[in-house]
Amino acid sequence: MLKFFSVLLVLCGLALSHPHRKFHHEETKEDLKALYGDLKASEMKALNIDSATWTKDGRPRMMFGNFGRVAGLNETHVLEFLKSSNVMKLFRLTGEEVLEFRHAHSYKDLVSTYRFDQFLNDLPVFGGEIAVHITPKTLEVHGISGNLIAKNAVPQPSSAVELNDNILKAIESKYQHSGVKITEHPVLQYMIDEEDQGRLCYHMRILSRKSITVTGKTLVDAAFLEPFDVYIDAVNHELLMDISVWQKVLYRQVFDAQNGKTLPGVLLRKEGEPPVSDSNANEAYDNAGKCYYYYLNVYGRDSWNNQGSPLNSSVHYEVNYDNAFWNGQQMVYGDGDNIIFSDFTGDLSVICHEISHGVTQSTSNLRYWYESGSLNEAFSDIMGSSAVVYTADPTLDRPDPETSWIIGPNCTLQNLNPTGCPDCPLGIRYMNNPPLDGSSRDYYPDRYTGLEDDRGVHWNSGIANLAYVLTVQGGVHPEQKTTVYVEPIGLTHAQQIYYLGFTQYMTATSVYTDARAATLKASQILYPTNQAYYDSVGNAWTAVGVNPLSTQSTLVNDNFHGKDHMNKHFKKHSKKH
Repeated sequence: MLKFFSVLLVLCGLALSHPHRKFHHEETKEDLKALYGDLKASEMKALNIDSATWTKDGRPRMMFGNFGRVAGLNETHVLEFLKSSNVMKLFRLTGEEVLEFRHAHSYKDLVSTYRFDQFLNDLPVFGGEIAVHITPKTLEVHGISGNLIAKNAVPQPSSAVELNDNILKAIESKYQHSGVKITEHPVLQYMIDEEDQGRLCYHMRILSRKSITVTGKTLVDAAFLEPFDVYIDAVNHELLMDISVWQKVLYRQVFDAQNGKTLPGVLLRKEGEPPVSDSNANEAYDNAGKCYYYYLNVYGRDSWNNQGSPLNSSVHYEVNYDNAFWNGQQMVYGDGDNIIFSDFTGDLSVICHEISHGVTQSTSNLRYWYESGSLNEAFSDIMGSSAVVYTADPTLDRPDPETSWIIGPNCTLQNLNPTGCPDCPLGIRYMNNPPLDGSSRDYYPDRYTGLEDDRGVHWNSGIANLAYVLTVQGGVHPEQKTTVYVEPIGLTHAQQIYYLGFTQYMTATSVYTDARAATLKASQILYPTNQAYYDSVGNAWTAVGVNPLSTQSTLVNDNFHGKDHMNKHFKKHSKKH
């Protein structure tokens, strides 16, 4: 098994004698106007860009096209490509930026992705990264995605103003925390904010009593202190983000937390052992195996990290704990309060949802905040629901729309939206009609933009969930918010497209337009001669309001390009909006 080691790579070269040119471009005002945010068709063609998404100030987020070849499939060759590629001038870097290789991963023989994290002034950049997407057989670079900031666009570390004691009160006031305890003291770093701007910030970890959002219900329990990563502007002390650490894994181990908080707890059962007397432990063991085999059989993925990592679960977390979560290393299950929820271990949609957070962590690493966070949640719902269908019948291509798209049907004890949908079947979320739960959105222009729920990571996930269901099942928006008709392509093909798009092409700060571009590219890569699949994927996103110009990114030219297109279009195609 190949192992990729973290190597510090400097874009402008490791030494003055480095033979490769610096990552620096002299640009006139006219050049900037032409290149950034206002690219004409001729300029797109000159840079071999077929389609792209852009930040508000005109830097690329995701680009697909024919960008040349790498000399070989390793991180050194990929970095050399980045230094010599003309298209990289669009990021407006100074030549003093640093990239550190994170890891590489592939999907079959179709795409190999190399991911690099950004550092500025020896500090990490939260959200700063670039991913290079390569066709392994030809070594052609067909995509570049990510978000990078230039050194001259952010304050120097010396600009940081020391935090004062009032910051905890500010955290409690803005983000509705209480009982805040600092567990990791503030450290200086950079981050990319919601507007794609670089910020010098303090990062600190806290424990807090904050309401946890379960669709239709806001729950607060004074006994539970949960961890959050808080980001504060280091110059003006503006609160930027508070991100939940717990994202509410074949070698299986199941532990008993014994109604406490110490993890993993006492080992109850491990791989190959017979069932034990604890039914929750057996359910966690069995359902983790079902999710494992879904990923293995459908995508060829070996555990959440694709390296055979043990699937560790802890049951009986806390007392009457109404949730399940992925803590970055393992699964954790509460027993529920037996009023709203029962134990979560008997629900495959929940278990595979949480394991899928581990998949996201080891691939796109979508930031658990606002649009990227809701895409993170949506991917988990999509994989969780698809795993349930696959486990029941691996050959089923057209799932039952009445029962197949409910998250949490086996752990929910009461209707969470009795006024809005008194006859709804029990469940946490309804992917085929998200507003039925009383909180979720199903149309991008109606998305939640407030501060609750990590800025809507669960509530806004319904937008992508519905796009996926429409791609599978076909039809129109269930609430007629648009009239776009989507031709069904079935589960077999849709799940492959969404898996490839989300795991290979997305990055930490990806937003909804990026999800559209990524899944369209995945459709082209997987089914290069099938215009109908491509149309259905695009039309499904249009049906939920994710149009080429609808989010904070701008998508340019998402026309279909078929096999062996190079600089020629397989077919010119205009979508009906």
